[in-house]
Amino acid sequence: MQSPRLVKPDGAWREGLARLAVGTARADDAVGSAAPDNGDAEEEENERERKQQKTAEDPFLNPPETNNGDGVSAVYNPYDWLRREVTPDLSRYVVQDAAGEVIGYEAVRIELSSDERLGDFIRLTRRSEYPPFTEVELWMYADSLQPRSLVRERWAESAPDVSSLAEETLEVDYLFDRVTVRHESGGVATTRQFRQLPNSFDQEQLVLLLRLLQCDHDDWPFEAAVTNPLRAGQVPLVIGKPEREYLMSAQPESCKCWRLTMQLGDRELTWWVERLPPYRLVKYVDGDTSYTLFQYLEQP
Repeated sequence: MQSPRLVKPDGAWREGLARLAVGTARADDAVGSAAPDNGDAEEEENERERKQQKTAEDPFLNPPETNNGDGVSAVYNPYDWLRREVTPDLSRYVVQDAAGEVIGYEAVRIELSSDERLGDFIRLTRRSEYPPFTEVELWMYADSLQPRSLVRERWAESAPDVSSLAEETLEVDYLFDRVTVRHESGGVATTRQFRQLPNSFDQEQLVLLLRLLQCDHDDWPFEAAVTNPLRAGQVPLVIGKPEREYLMSAQPESCKCWRLTMQLGDRELTWWVERLPPYRLVKYVDGDTSYTLFQYLEQP
């Protein structure tokens, strides 16, 4: 099979990421700031031209153009690098600290859902069975893989049951480039809004999206903007060319994997994704904590 040819990140894309990294892509750059109320027609015309220019230059308002006929965008779009064939499944991981001690387990479930009015969706749930106990539910659109909503609940000391209230709750709604975040912790509730760059990921999507990444080509690096709702901002994600590697899962089983080394903001992460369908996430390492697959079940 011939490997796909993808559009590489260009200067305009990297300029957008650079603005993102230094925090200059601000909402106050948006079209709609008030014009000076001086009654001067020339000043009003200059203000109108300034707004039009900002509209043309604003990366939030100018997402990459859609594809050029072969399924790939005419400009760089990270979603072009992802397969759309999603396998409903359940993956369970054993979680270990830097010394190799087991500290708990984590479960990730992928489900498909359809609505006659709203279309097809993917539901991703993640449950961490160790302190802090965490439950995540994220919905994304099946055709575009864009995030739609997120709910994350945390319990500090004890596992949740049907009667326990979360000690921390995060709710996120995505609408075009607008992100609305509602956060409650310690009896204090806040609501914030901010903007995200076009074609961005929520950080919780990575456990699925990296399984969908097309690795068998030479057009690297892969770059994207990743949203961190709790911090009301985004960080750049950069993945270098994957390496082929054999890795033992906790089942135990020898797996043919792609080794993905990535930079997520100021964090360095390493993930191993199976090279053959269903492209299981076999292991991932985040700082001193590692997650190794020990049970996998395809869902009907």
